[in-house]
Amino acid sequence: YYGHRNLVWTFVKNMPAYLLGKYLPAHLFMTVLYLGYHSLNGNAKTIWRAKVDAMRGLSNVLLLRREIQRTARVPPSELDRMFEHSWTKFWRFAWQRR
Repeated sequence: YYGHRNLVWTFVKNMPAYLLGKYLPAHLFMTVLYLGYHSLNGNAKTIWRAKVDAMRGLSNVLLLRREIQRTARVPPSELDRMFEHSWTKFWRFAWQRR
């Protein structure tokens, strides 16, 4: 529960605006995949509750975001360069962890 709730808050709070827009579709896609996976395991209710609670607490997170983004020291282009852009690497890593 807390991991999925905090995933939303961390993403919204820390991602620069340009990267927030760029990676939001992937973030939403992964959320749908997690919901599907956990639906098969009977845990979807917990994930839905985490996501709903994350949305409820979003106003506080947006206040924190303003301060974090105001004091950011690393440019968005540098952050983007550090991110892994290969979906195949992600899936290979996820599969090996099973």
